[in-house]
Amino acid sequence: MAVLDPRLLPLVETLAGAGADWLAFEVVDGVRRGREALEPEEQLRAAREKVRSRHPPDRLSADIPVLPEAILGDDQIVWAANYVAARLDAVLADLEAGYAMIEAIAENSAFTFKQPDLAQSEVTTDPPVKISLVGQEGDLVDRSSIAAGREGVLSLSNALARWSLAARARSFL
Repeated sequence: MAVLDPRLLPLVETLAGAGADWLAFEVVDGVRRGREALEPEEQLRAAREKVRSRHPPDRLSADIPVLPEAILGDDQIVWAANYVAARLDAVLADLEAGYAMIEAIAENSAFTFKQPDLAQSEVTTDPPVKISLVGQEGDLVDRSSIAAGREGVLSLSNALARWSLAARARSFL
């Protein structure tokens, strides 16, 4: 388990101050945990085949589990900057996919429950969908805000790269 580099504290404090304390905790936990070792592809393929064939394993694996690789020094800074940008992009991608599903449900519901006596010009084909975030009164999420967030992640990624360079240039002795 690696000791947290003090140069990461401004990033962690900024995330927590911006309301992304969940992400700050993930950064700290990820650095302390280290880089997880991946299973070799042939071992994964063999395990998939065993599961699909519904045959129990012949024996329990005697392989010694590989411990995570510690993330130390400058690598912590680089890892944290990359993780924050990738994680936020993944969250927004998930939000976008969920939004698309909600839109599809709303479209199907609107189609099913159309009033038969409405003129064709009065029927909307794209029902407006807005998501209200719990605990964030007044903040509505729609397709344009998700797109703006994804664009913002690109700017954030550039800012994190600059911060990473500056942080690595400083010594923490």
